[in-house]
Amino acid sequence: MGPPFSTGRAPATGTTRFQLRGLDLIYDRSKGTLTCGKVVVPLPASDKGIVRLECYLDRGSVEVFTRDGSVAISVAHIAPDKAPTLTAAGDGGELAAEWRPMKSAWK
Repeated sequence: MGPPFSTGRAPATGTTRFQLRGLDLIYDRSKGTLTCGKVVVPLPASDKGIVRLECYLDRGSVEVFTRDGSVAISVAHIAPDKAPTLTAAGDGGELAAEWRPMKSAWK
């Protein structure tokens, strides 16, 4: 599946937290960072306060791209059997999500 969410207007402070099949993805507006699992990258919001993320999930990894691909995170992750695909929570702001299933490269 990918991308599970694409754009969001970040709150002035606070965090927006996603779980992608059990893996934490956290945007911290105050620090200007994006954390995926144990990986932390600097990611200030745009001048309009917008953070655009493209996330791709497969059986053994989660990949996150932002800034038109100039920032990329790839994390090995095997989801628990009953982990929901996406959950989101935060301290305010807006989220626009879009699901697009991907076809298997192996079939």
